[in-house]
Amino acid sequence: MMVYIRNGLLILLAALVVTEASRAATPLQGGFGLPHVRAAWVLDKGYLSAATDMRFWGKTAPQQYALFTKSGERSLWDLQNVFMLNLGIGAHSEVELLPVIYQSDQSHAGLWLHDLQVGITTASWPWPMPALQWGGRFVVTIPTGERHNLLFEEYSVNAFAFSCSALMSYAFDTSFPRDAASLHLNAGYHIYNDVGEMLTDRFEDPYSHVLKRSQWLAYGAGVLLPGERFDGGVECHGVHWLQPPPPAAEGREAYLYAGLFLGYKPLRWLQFRIGGEKRLSGDHDATIPSLQARGLGEFPNYHAWRVQLGLRMQVLPLHLLRSTSRDPFIRRADERQELFKQIIDDGSRAPASSSELERIRSERARAEKELERLQKILEKRKETEKRAQAQQP
Repeated sequence: MMVYIRNGLLILLAALVVTEASRAATPLQGGFGLPHVRAAWVLDKGYLSAATDMRFWGKTAPQQYALFTKSGERSLWDLQNVFMLNLGIGAHSEVELLPVIYQSDQSHAGLWLHDLQVGITTASWPWPMPALQWGGRFVVTIPTGERHNLLFEEYSVNAFAFSCSALMSYAFDTSFPRDAASLHLNAGYHIYNDVGEMLTDRFEDPYSHVLKRSQWLAYGAGVLLPGERFDGGVECHGVHWLQPPPPAAEGREAYLYAGLFLGYKPLRWLQFRIGGEKRLSGDHDATIPSLQARGLGEFPNYHAWRVQLGLRMQVLPLHLLRSTSRDPFIRRADERQELFKQIIDDGSRAPASSSELERIRSERARAEKELERLQKILEKRKETEKRAQAQQP
């Protein structure tokens, strides 16, 4: 009974965090991996995860054209919230839905239910060794937002956009790749269907009209360090323009960020995240007119730092909400019973080939590692129970 009460309170806390997150935001990546760099793994079939991420930045800027010709100051900020759903639909495929719930636009109201991203990922393809996994990701951005071309955000326009990315991951433990230290690389291509769009409401502005499709390359690399209760990671990510948008566009410069994140898992199916980023690329404002010309101070189009907060939760299957840390090992053993029987039957009928022997060795090594991990979990549980009994009067 206490387990269900605890889980209910954590779900309520998660809902409160999601509500508060609607005032800030995160990178558009809800799958396995780091905040910006995606791992080349997918959810198991039938598994559904939900997440909310947010990033925020703020600064006080001198106001050069204040009211009544007096100098003053103005607060500049960037707040965004994204909600993410990821569903495993096969052994190597996963679909995702990423609506931008809130996006700041330097007004007190902001933009609610901004743009929408729909994507599909195929991954968990090992080659040429089990430790090295490959994948690909395709995402369509649907411009459902009321306004675009916003300050301190990546280039956006009232038009569809398409991106495709290549994913690569290397796990240091092939038996438990998602529970071990791993390296991840991403490289992608992004194109906007923005020809003919006008970026500002100044119709006669020669810098506002889009004459060629805007295109850029994205890249990222990261190291993920998972643990039993705490996860950590470090990553770098950036973009390089192949065809930049016209000068009236906000965020038309290339950039490079480096970031750290720390995750806490009070339960197997729930994780809280906090992280921060620092821009490594130089200060530059290629927009015409610049922020300084508009009286907002001498600032680049991208902030020098930003803070990220997030929450990730496994929604389906429901048995995860009440399972213990040893249940996954028992379930994996049940799933491999038929494989063990087949290996034994084949071995009794005829001499095993080299490939069959290799398969037997790998399965045996994996089973031994699972047994060791299960034994450690049981030992920790016994120690916890002993301490609890010793504290009782």
